[in-house]
Amino acid sequence: MTDNILTLQLDGKQLDITHPDKLYWPEEGITKLDLIQYYQRMAPFMLPYFKDRPVTLHVYPGGINKTSYYRRNLPRNAPTWLPSAEYETTTDSHLIHLPLISCTADLIWYANQGSIEFHLWSSQISHLDKPDWLIFDLDPGDKASFSDVLETARIIHAYLEKNAFKGFTKTSGGSGLHIYLAAPANIVNFQQARDKVKEIAVELANQYPDLIRIPKRGTHKGHFVTVDYAQNSKGRNTVAPYSVRAKPEAPVSMPVSWDEIKKGDIRPEDFTLKNSTERAMPNTDLFLPVLS
Repeated sequence: MTDNILTLQLDGKQLDITHPDKLYWPEEGITKLDLIQYYQRMAPFMLPYFKDRPVTLHVYPGGINKTSYYRRNLPRNAPTWLPSAEYETTTDSHLIHLPLISCTADLIWYANQGSIEFHLWSSQISHLDKPDWLIFDLDPGDKASFSDVLETARIIHAYLEKNAFKGFTKTSGGSGLHIYLAAPANIVNFQQARDKVKEIAVELANQYPDLIRIPKRGTHKGHFVTVDYAQNSKGRNTVAPYSVRAKPEAPVSMPVSWDEIKKGDIRPEDFTLKNSTERAMPNTDLFLPVLS
């Protein structure tokens, strides 16, 4: 490392990591290099989810306590080897280049630019109008506990099993949970995906009115857990499995088992940049079947 630059060779490409000692989480003493090393180690687990899927980046150039922004377009300073896909925005028919990540070098290049969080579309570039996943985004109100979130997840899991759906879950890295299932063959567009998740959410909200809500004004208030079906919309994105979140303690969006959900002894703060690599072992990715 020279002049505060660390040079890495990844996938046949040279990456100059600038200011590796910059504190991204000042209170925890976590540096930019810590983040980059985490993503280097976790790339084999993350890349299958990124394959051919547009990425939205949440960029914090100065760390989590400084100004941040979302990047949905390929940066002008991007190297020629960085992949992207042309896309015409629906709001103003503006042509942009959606970022893609196909290898460790791509992932680390964005992390070097200050990207802490990586969020994924639920469709791939070959069929951007057709989602691969149905997503239940469980969002607790300001007086709800994580135990309430776990109970909601158990209720959804029982419904999915009863109706022959296979669900997979992960922490959001915040206060909620995400439940995914591979989109059934009869789901051919986002409207159908959103309607299906909404249908299930409404049914369960009617069955459990003291616990489950669907999105409406005041969603984040009270003891309720909202099942947000709007995530199933074209262009909406959800944090990627194993992505770090720009929150205190550097939590990670971690796949968890249904046994862990049923036992109820997990908490979002259990999974962080500092310990999550210990959980990720070869051939043990609990979330990977959602790609089938």
